[in-house]
Amino acid sequence: MVVDAATEMSRTSKPFEAPTPEKLAAVVRQVATKMAIFEGLTEDFVQAMHMCNVLSATTLRQAIAKGAGKNLTSAASEDAQPSSDSTRSFMIKRGDADVHEMYTAAAQCGRPVSSSGSLSSNKPLSKEEMAKARSARLALLEQQQADKHREQEGAAERGKAREALFNRPFTGTAKPLGKI
Repeated sequence: MVVDAATEMSRTSKPFEAPTPEKLAAVVRQVATKMAIFEGLTEDFVQAMHMCNVLSATTLRQAIAKGAGKNLTSAASEDAQPSSDSTRSFMIKRGDADVHEMYTAAAQCGRPVSSSGSLSSNKPLSKEEMAKARSARLALLEQQQADKHREQEGAAERGKAREALFNRPFTGTAKPLGKI
């Protein structure tokens, strides 16, 4: 497809002459449409191959189950359980158990679990306490910003000093070398 576009450009243009931007744009559009078609066909092919894999795996499991004399439904349910657990990571399994325990404990207490609120304590804060906490956070942010600004100013001064070191005019030595 790219070769076809290149040969078409070479036939329509004069030898040793660069193609115009319009011709290049047209060729790039043609190549892009052909690539999009190719990508769509590739996706269809991958999906077909996946379906073939699923069907062959199912058929193989059924044949093994018949050969072993097992009930097909029990063999399928035994195979389905480990595959769902094996694809999940340890952290997800652990998190699911933790979340389940938290919700069961909350259900036994009889009050709903809420994920909003402050991180410092479970008791509700008054308006004055919230204002104090807000002003403390603001002061901390302002202090961090001032520190960062001072650090940037120091870095700028060091950069200027470094530039001045290299930008000095070379006036020469006071005494010429080799003469007394």
